Amino acid sequence: MSNTETKTIYRQLGISEDVWIYGQKIEEGLKERFAEFDSNAEYNQLKVISAMQQCRVNESCFNYASGYGYNDQGRDTLEEVYAAAFHTEAALVRPQITCGTHALALALSANLRPGDELLSPVGKPYDTLEEVIRILGTYDITTIRASIGMYLVCKAIHEQTDIRVLLTGEISDELFGYKYTDFAPNAEAFQTESKKRIRELHMYDVLRADRCISVNSLEARVPFGDLDFVKYVMAADPGLKLNTYGKGKYLLRHAFEQDGYLPEEILWREKAAFSDAVGHSMVDYLKEYAESRYTDFEFKERCKKYTHARPFTKESLLYREIFEKYYPGQAEMIADFWMPNKEWEGCNVNDPSARVLLNYGDSGK
Repeated sequence: MSNTETKTIYRQLGISEDVWIYGQKIEEGLKERFAEFDSNAEYNQLKVISAMQQCRVNESCFNYASGYGYNDQGRDTLEEVYAAAFHTEAALVRPQITCGTHALALALSANLRPGDELLSPVGKPYDTLEEVIRILGTYDITTIRASIGMYLVCKAIHEQTDIRVLLTGEISDELFGYKYTDFAPNAEAFQTESKKRIRELHMYDVLRADRCISVNSLEARVPFGDLDFVKYVMAADPGLKLNTYGKGKYLLRHAFEQDGYLPEEILWREKAAFSDAVGHSMVDYLKEYAESRYTDFEFKERCKKYTHARPFTKESLLYREIFEKYYPGQAEMIADFWMPNKEWEGCNVNDPSARVLLNYGDSGK
């Protein structure tokens, strides 16, 4: 309908032109919000269509129900579509469920008996995860995994003890080697990698230690970060730091072998990366949670918006989206995802965890 026709109808209804002009002005101001609504509607429509395709909805799903309450293809498929669209393990869709309260009562009465106690934990799923990313200012996978454990430990120390200064072992990996540096092809490559890791300390391990400790009002002492010590180790023959001993960081361990500084079982235990040592199950749960947040289609579409350090797993996308919530457009302050040197044989992996390396061995024990 043209503006002229609209004005004519307004006059016939006794509505002044000023009201029409005012309405046009308000509508113009809301144009961006309406466009956002349309965009969201189209996106959700595509989600439903994708779920229907995934669940293979076809004409047979629209046949009459049997009335027996089972082997109803249409109803069963509809529930699969709901589960796929809402990222749940399963769904129960019935016209007899009249409202949300009815649904809750139905679910609770099916699982609780008289005298049972219902525990209702509050807070968003993995709310510690979001808090850690906000504190760190990073989207790096291994840094975030390791920081969850470190943050919680430091929080407990602050709240439950009078300790205010901590010794922390950061920088020993950069100086003496990670699990993946066992695959260094030669001493020169090891030294080059070590220098790179030291230059990037502020973006990864030291970022983790600094933020997790300081945000809990604690102070860190980093003996391996002493400048004289760093210069001394970096000046040593890198060939001595190659793992030719069957034990990572042998030189460092050997330095404490005399005089009983450490118990043997501590001194010679296998190295486990912080992001793994916080608990294999925790990392697995984080991956499962990320998987539940996105369909494959959503994952591909959402990753396209990022050009720097583009997410490559659903877990990395989850972290990036939380990061952008607090630090929009600032992704370049982190060079890239921390990963083993993919140019080395045995290190071309798609997860920063040492668990994916062939030499992980006893680190998981």
